[in-house]
Amino acid sequence: MTQQIDTRFRYRVGCPKLPASPWGMMYIPSPSVMDGHPFRVRQILSANNVKAREVIFGHRHREGKQLGGTPALTILSDATIPTDYIQEWSRTVQQLSQYFSNSGVDISIEIMDYQAYAGVYIKSISADNTELLDRWDQKQGEIADCFRKLRWFSVDLVSRGIRDSNMRPTMLVNASDTDDDAWTAALEKAQEIISDNGRIEVDVELLHNEVGILASSESELPELSELSAEEFDEKAYEEKLYDRKKSEAISREEYVSPRVVMAEDFGANLHVGASVGHSDDTSGTLGGFFTMKFPEYKEPIRFGVTNHHVLARNTRERIDRQDKAVATQSIEVASPSDLDRERFLYRLRESIMPLNERIRDAKRKYQALSDPTLRVDRQDWRNKRAELRSTRDKITALDTRAGALFATSGHRQRADPCYSDGEDLEVSRASIPSPAVPCQWNVDWALFTIDPHRKIIEYTKGDTVWYNYVARRKITERGSICQRTAYDVAMLGRTSGWSTGVINPAMSMLNPTIAFTEPGDREETPLLAHAIVNLDPLQPFARKGDSGSFVLHNNDRDGVDATVLGLVTGSSKVVAYMTAIDLVATDMEEDLGGEVIFPRDVGEVQAGTLFKRVVYYDDE
Repeated sequence: MTQQIDTRFRYRVGCPKLPASPWGMMYIPSPSVMDGHPFRVRQILSANNVKAREVIFGHRHREGKQLGGTPALTILSDATIPTDYIQEWSRTVQQLSQYFSNSGVDISIEIMDYQAYAGVYIKSISADNTELLDRWDQKQGEIADCFRKLRWFSVDLVSRGIRDSNMRPTMLVNASDTDDDAWTAALEKAQEIISDNGRIEVDVELLHNEVGILASSESELPELSELSAEEFDEKAYEEKLYDRKKSEAISREEYVSPRVVMAEDFGANLHVGASVGHSDDTSGTLGGFFTMKFPEYKEPIRFGVTNHHVLARNTRERIDRQDKAVATQSIEVASPSDLDRERFLYRLRESIMPLNERIRDAKRKYQALSDPTLRVDRQDWRNKRAELRSTRDKITALDTRAGALFATSGHRQRADPCYSDGEDLEVSRASIPSPAVPCQWNVDWALFTIDPHRKIIEYTKGDTVWYNYVARRKITERGSICQRTAYDVAMLGRTSGWSTGVINPAMSMLNPTIAFTEPGDREETPLLAHAIVNLDPLQPFARKGDSGSFVLHNNDRDGVDATVLGLVTGSSKVVAYMTAIDLVATDMEEDLGGEVIFPRDVGEVQAGTLFKRVVYYDDE
């Protein structure tokens, strides 16, 4: 029986059904199942004029998931060479599938573009594409209705392509159930709506995305928590570490990432972009600082700002404002977070472990050979170990408390005056009669008081060892953004460090049922969010742990002042989401009965040109 060829995804053709991107491949270098077949595979490719740049045999998998049971043969080619790559690749896949079936080999076949395998570019949509943007504003409710019974997380309107020269307007759907057959019909219906039955040029793509909230909470290091700081046994630790490595329970990215916390982050200084959390299982970003004035207090109060889901992850309800005296006894806020301190201590202990082995080995060799150079080496290693142990002991004993939780927004929604006062009719939601059109924004902020022993650093960090720097600036202003305008922006996050990007002229839709509410809740109307894409078209703007970061205007203005435009609240694999800072400040003032007096409000900000681009270097 002839199997159906899957052509749902751009630059990919396969049989049987293909998984939505992103997915990984566990490469098998010498598979016995392929013995005797490579020659016939090359013949079929040659007969169909398909040039293979690389042939990969292995098992597909998703991040954090087990390998697939059926092996996959992935052939990397060039989608720009055939006049109709879908037709030629489909014919080739059909012949390869038939050949392996006749040979009794159970295998999935796929041909995809070699650049798409490395990653599809993503950029902001052009603000000049007014017809598509108008259609997007008017039909978001109908599009969301197509996905009502599916587990979608967000829908973005961006530009996508495998090269700068072939970027196309694309409606990007992020979901966690991309293998559900219902997506085929849902995407076809959404394509008809957004394209006005083919009249407007726009593609539709489906991406797999498990989680959209960025607070890092999945890594509690349970085995390591059993080893107390007071009774730390390096030998026992080495045994535990060996067992964990042997079982591949530790991933290098998760536990040994160099960009999260460094030694200089431990101390009295409290800076923009620092790690922050309130318990041993959450870590987010300290976006910056707000100063608020309250009628009942003589002096203004300085607060640290982050997300509700960073400091109050276990509840969607708001935490009421605390009296200053009471706040000192409420939920404690740590910076760096307890989790990040444990991660840093883990890296220190991992550095101590090989030194212990070298010292023991040098002692045995010296006793056998009486080589004086071994004594010198052993002393050097002892000095290095003593230095690491001293750092470990200081950080273990350090008081990382930054302050106490003052108030949080909870997971709430509210309208933005820009979309309800009718002043800007071309994009005003009030001018669109359909009640299904999204008009609410997610509100996700948290304020915490700052203890006297912590010193607030007013200026953002400058150069780091991993990237070129964005100019060192002081955040003194907050501003409103013009709609349908591409702003160059920068973010200093706990995980990403400096990241630069562009606010997308088209707003994104978020599904509150998946992203922002408890299981079982059903929110009928999606939420709105400003989307940010990275200047590097293959990199995300924000990563796990960057929640709560301030989004700064990255303009070419002289001076050292910086203007904050938004607060990062979440992210998909490729797009970050923010709530406008003017809406955040307004919600704080209305909810708490105070006034945000710093950073000062400068009103509407004009989009400036990029003054400095951050370039990432490969540090893996």
